[in-house]
Amino acid sequence: MSYKKGEEPDSKYAPVESRTKPGMPSTAPVVRGAPRPDVSWWQDGALSELWEMKFPKAGGGVDGKTNAQRGGAYEEIAEDQSQPGRKPVKVKEIDVAKDCDCNKGSSAS
Repeated sequence: MSYKKGEEPDSKYAPVESRTKPGMPSTAPVVRGAPRPDVSWWQDGALSELWEMKFPKAGGGVDGKTNAQRGGAYEEIAEDQSQPGRKPVKVKEIDVAKDCDCNKGSSAS
């Protein structure tokens, strides 16, 4: 899901809406100028977490930070989407090599 800031200087980030179903988030893969975290986790109708997945690189290490991460966009989205009376939206970076059990449930021996 992509998030975009409104045109006003004090506007907040909000999900990009579908062109065919107003009020629903867009599933368009790329929206110019709209950060798109790898995962937007929603609970009870509200954004709960933003995840950016980092995958191992052939030469070692993991993918670098995206421009949105370096610029603080995900933290700003989390702040803008946090709602009073609810837990603040969390921003997480998932290192797939460390944080995921890629063999769990696999039938490979």
